Parts: sequence; C-alpha cells; structure tokens
Amino acid sequence: MAALDAQKLSSTEETEVQQWITTSERLKSSPTDASILDKLNTHLTSRTTLLGAKPSKADIAIYESLAPTVKSWSPEQRTGQQGHPHIVRHLDFVQNSGLFDLKVSDADKVKVDPEEVLYVKPPTDAKAEKERLKKEKAAAAAAAAGDCG
Repeated sequence: MAALDAQKLSSTEETEVQQWITTSERLKSSPTDASILDKLNTHLTSRTTLLGAKPSKADIAIYESLAPTVKSWSPEQRTGQQGHPHIVRHLDFVQNSGLFDLKVSDADKVKVDPEEVLYVKPPTDAKAEKERLKKEKAAAAAAAAGDCG
C-alpha cells in the first residue's frame, strides 16, 4: 500500500476517496443494503477502480467491507439480471492486482467463475432506441392533445 500512500490525488479525488471510505463503513454495518450495492454497482459499470482508472485506498476499503459478504452470494446475486456483476469484477481486480499489495490467500479470495455468468445485458441499438423514444413522445403528445380537446 506504500505506492498508494505516495500517490498524488487532486482535492476532488481526495473528497471522492473519503466518500467511498464512508460508504465502506456503512457497508460493514449493513453489507446487504440494496441501495448502497446498487449505487456502487452502477458506479463501477464503466470504471476499473472507484476513481475510474486510478487505484486508491477506497478500493481497498470497499474490498475489505464487501469481500466476506460477496463470498457467500449466490450466482444470481453475482451475475443474475438483478445481480451486482460490477462489484464482483471490482473485488476480483482488487484481490488479484499487485497495485493494492493485499496478498490475499487463495482460500480467502472471492471465487469468480467466468463460466457462471447468468445474465448479459443485450446491446442497445442506438438508432432503434432513438426511434422508440420518438414514437413514445409522439404518442404521449397525441394523448395529451386528446385530453385537452
């Protein structure tokens, strides 16, 4: 963790790290809080680490708070349609990356089976989605006009 301690963070990044450390404390007392887990999973959707691509002590704090709970999650909780696959991916990265210098034994690691993905979100066709929204908007406008007349 010496490398993380020597790392220079902007004041905005420091604030974000502190917010995630606070979140990790909340998770220690309530590791199944769906609102926190959903927020964290959504945040990690497009990020490798909590700060994006920059590792921080916040990543370690979240790992230490959640790893014991995630180890016991069912496949549905990990990768199902209502699961938290980005949290699982993040914990796997933190426990296996030398950047964090955690030295987690294999027995203590969160087990990740890449063959056990239960749900993959279908890609969105941007053009079709735009057309669908346009039709919905037109239908709503027509319904509103019908209500006024």
